[in-house]
Amino acid sequence: MFGASLPPPPPRGACAAAAPAPAAAPSGGWTEHTAPDGRRYYFHKASGKSAWEKPDELKSVQERAITASNTAWKEYTSASGKKYYFNTATRKTQWDMPDEMKAAAAAAAAAAGGGAPASLAPPSAPAVPAASVPAAAPTPVPAPASAAVAGNESMRAATISTPTGGTPAFVAAATAPVSASEPINEAEVATAKFMELLSSAGVKEEMEWEDAMKLIINSQSYRVLASLAERKATFVKWREQKREEREEAERKRQRQIKVDFVQLLKDTPALTSRTRFPKAIEMLSLEPRWIAIGDEFEREELFEEYAMSLERKEAAERRALRKERMTEFKSVLLQSGLTVRSQWRKVQVQLEEEPASKALDKIDRLPVYE
Repeated sequence: MFGASLPPPPPRGACAAAAPAPAAAPSGGWTEHTAPDGRRYYFHKASGKSAWEKPDELKSVQERAITASNTAWKEYTSASGKKYYFNTATRKTQWDMPDEMKAAAAAAAAAAGGGAPASLAPPSAPAVPAASVPAAAPTPVPAPASAAVAGNESMRAATISTPTGGTPAFVAAATAPVSASEPINEAEVATAKFMELLSSAGVKEEMEWEDAMKLIINSQSYRVLASLAERKATFVKWREQKREEREEAERKRQRQIKVDFVQLLKDTPALTSRTRFPKAIEMLSLEPRWIAIGDEFEREELFEEYAMSLERKEAAERRALRKERMTEFKSVLLQSGLTVRSQWRKVQVQLEEEPASKALDKIDRLPVYE
């Protein structure tokens, strides 16, 4: 498997396609190949390692000079074989070779006594493509789309405008690739791909392994796991995950049904804390949100809980209203010119027609007066 994650995507826009050509000459044990999706990769037969980034042994003098210059620019090759350049500091992607890389390549070419390096050719010039994967080199197994997205959460697509001259202008670019030193968990990638195969092949969670195997055995992805034991263990794990997902979805559905039922009660103004459950049945039994609660006992329990909460709410409103009316009655008493010698019996008769007095219960008037 590869020692680095996928490179950043090339700039979008017009991109000349490149036809396959013979592979570059091997050097230091490394050979260049083309993955099934068109991207180039490099394979070291002796160590069995593969990498997306071009090894130093295969780089030209100019390419080594560019690497030694410590520039933030990196060179990659798109699936069509066209080279593009990515700046790890500014997150900029472009087709044209940056000036920094041109200067380093030109200096190396001058020191070697040669002409202008091939990397300085115009961006429209076709790049030297890679050969198909030879039988001796293992073909890398790319991660599934979901895993690729998860592994590159910081990836941002480039926003492109194409001016009259046809050169793409980039407003934003993809993020930098993960460092080549960061290891890839090959077992997790293979497991994820096998699980994706199970889901896409129409395997059901209630199936046994023998039935599921009939649906996937002819797929190329069936062999991403080396042994039958690994495949069967992954199937059991996938089936357990599917069961948990289904149960969680059912729990959410049941919670939503209860929320909708309580909302139905709130949307019915005729219901009060004094309304009894049989009366509620007469009023709401044909409502879909009422019927959705299949258990009559659960339905009654939810109704009683709502009635109790409604009673508490109504009691709080009554206390607030009583306090407000007592305050208004107190204001009337202060404005009526009462003295310490005034008698409550006479005051009560005097203020009997006042709205603030009528609004307050008789039992509450005397405490305000005192």
